[in-house]
Parts: sequence; structure tokens; C-alpha cells
Amino acid sequence: MNNATINSTQLWIGAQNIVKAQAIAHVQKNYCHSLGCKTCSICKQIENEQFHAFMMLTTSKSSYSRADLDAIFAKIILVRGPQEPFFCVITQADKLSDSCANSLLKLLEEPPLGWHWLLLTDRPQELLHTIKSRCVVTEFKPTQQENCYSQIFTFLTAKKYGDILEFHQLLERTKISDYESRLLLDDIIKFWTRESLSNNKYLGITSYLQKCIGQSPMPGSSKIFWRNVYLNVSSLVN
Repeated sequence: MNNATINSTQLWIGAQNIVKAQAIAHVQKNYCHSLGCKTCSICKQIENEQFHAFMMLTTSKSSYSRADLDAIFAKIILVRGPQEPFFCVITQADKLSDSCANSLLKLLEEPPLGWHWLLLTDRPQELLHTIKSRCVVTEFKPTQQENCYSQIFTFLTAKKYGDILEFHQLLERTKISDYESRLLLDDIIKFWTRESLSNNKYLGITSYLQKCIGQSPMPGSSKIFWRNVYLNVSSLVN
């Protein structure tokens, strides 16, 4: 094992595909003799989630159940050492139910010898404070298309809306992710909330955007989401 190990309990915040790729690359860097070549048998085993010292939990359900954690508890009883660490990655950590989170608290706060936790989420606001307080937090902010991000913000905070075709063309040029969309939606809501404090006519926009929080885009549907937002907000402004 290479000497690249991070603190034992980490919370990584960012778009799901980004933080998952970062987690896999981190484990590869720790075990690959070439520090993460991505082509050797070890790197391939880790990428395919078949490596003996690596476990990645994920769920398609609305939340994790205690049964989902059985694999963790089955392995954690095995004694490990500093030279044989085990990496446990929990994707969509915001889906940990209260009972699941509580069952992990002691393990996260005082990890057994050799255990390292990586909790991944793109919805940190939905993660229990008791979990976040036990983690070293790293946020993977969007590093690309910042110009498009700001242009979409400008379109959706205009007091008078223009040609929707121009907005459609902007969306076609960008590849805004579902995670970036949630950040952008938060910024737009903050803008219209401030505006509504001085002008009641904008209360309808704020109310509509608040409802959009529960309908934020799924992976691959961001463009459709923002087209609908533009149409609805423009009708409320004009």
C-alpha cells in the first residue's frame, strides 16, 4: 500500500459522477504500485468494485436501510492493521436514514484500525449534522463552464425577458450538471427572494422557484428543467 492515505473519515461534496470518480482514483492511488495508473490489474479490480480491500455502497431506493449496511458490519469484525487498510465508500450519503446514520456514528468517529470512510453526496444540506460533524469535508466545486453558469443566472434574473430562442441556444452550448443546477437554483432563489422584499409582485416567482427545489433535475435532464423554469419565470415577470 502507498503512503497516500487521507484522514479516516471524509465527506466529499460534489456531482455524483465527479466524487465517485475521485473516490475510485483515490483508492487506486493508495494501492496501485504506480500510484493510480488505471490500467493494471489492481486499478481494474478497484474500478470494477472487486478489490478485496474496497467496498462501495450505493442504493436506488429513497434511503438506505439497516440491511444495506450488513456488508459493512460483516467485514468490520475482521481485524486489520495500518498496512492493510480497508476503504469503505458510501455514495449518496444523504440517503442514510436516521437509524442507519446512528448505527454508523461510533464507527465514523473512531474508525476501527485500518478502516477509512469516504462519504459522498451532492445534497449536503440533507445530510444529518451528526454525520457531517464527524467528517473532514472537501467540496469539489464546478471548475468548467462558469461563464455559461453566470449567463443562465443573468437570463433568469432579468426584470424583462427576451427571446427564448437565445436562451435555448445557450443551453445547447452548456453541459450543466444536475449538481450545478441545484447550486444555480439556490442562487436564483436568493436573488428573487431579495427582490420580493421590496416588490410584492415577485413573490410568485419566489414561490414557484421554491417548488422547483423538490423537482430539481435528474441526471441528463438539466436542459429540459431549465427550459421549463425559463418559460414559467418569464411568464411571471412579463
